Parts: sequence; structure tokens; C-alpha cells
Amino acid sequence: MIDQGGPGTPHVDNDHGSPVRFEVAAGGVVLGDGDGGYTAIAAGAAHSLALDARTAPTPSGTAPVGFVRNPYSHTFTVTGNPAPTVTVTAGALPDGLTLSADGVLSGTPTTGGRFEFTLTASNGVGADAVLPVAVAIESISTGPMPIGSLGSLTWTS
Repeated sequence: MIDQGGPGTPHVDNDHGSPVRFEVAAGGVVLGDGDGGYTAIAAGAAHSLALDARTAPTPSGTAPVGFVRNPYSHTFTVTGNPAPTVTVTAGALPDGLTLSADGVLSGTPTTGGRFEFTLTASNGVGADAVLPVAVAIESISTGPMPIGSLGSLTWTS
């Protein structure tokens, strides 16, 4: 619902019931009282206005332990509007793993160890957001298994 929020300042109640103030600037750009403004969408014969709030990116998640020569996949949670792009901006991924632009770390690790890197999520709204990540890749022994004993066995006939 669009109301007059004061002299020349319309506002819209969002899904949470709180007002979102906005103005239409030169060229039809809609500016709002959030980090990134809003996108105007023309709809219907009356040209009603729909507002699509833009939000800064936020990455989160903790990568689980992986194992050498075993397929690995972990999806980091990345929120923001428009959808953020995720990149590695410091450190290095484990050998054999890649990171997709939507935050999926996957592949088959080839080297064991502890790997530390920084993910950066960006979408042009507000500041880029960073997430420090540490993932452990454990090696699996492929050598012969140790031989043990079962104790003694007595046989009588």
C-alpha cells in the first residue's frame, strides 16, 4: 500500500509492516532508504509500482572435513539481492577443488592438509562481504593393513 509519508515523500509498507521510504529520481530511478535502493517494475494499465529491495551480500557456512581421493561438495550460504558472485580473494583452495560463482566448493581433493582461504561475495550493493574459511582434507592410508592376532584356539576331537 502506498501512502504519503510526509511532504513529497511517499512510502510503502513492506512484508514486515515497517515503512520503506522512496523517491523517484531523474530518469525514473527509484531510490530508497536501504543500502542499495530499489528497482521499479511497471505492471498493469495503471502503472502500479512494485519495489524489489536490493540487499548487500552475506556469505556464511563452515566447510566439513574432506578426504583425499573422495568426492567433496559443500555449498556455502550466500544471500543478497541481486544474487552475489562468490570468489576466492586470499589463500588457496585444496588441490582438486574448485569454487563456483554461487558458492559451491566441489571436486576430488588430491592433497591432505589444512587449507585456509577467504571467500568474497559481491553484488554491487553495499560493501563486499568476506568469509574466512578453513577446511581440513585428511589423507587415507592405502598401505597394507596391520596383521593382528585373534588369540589362541584349542581343538579337540
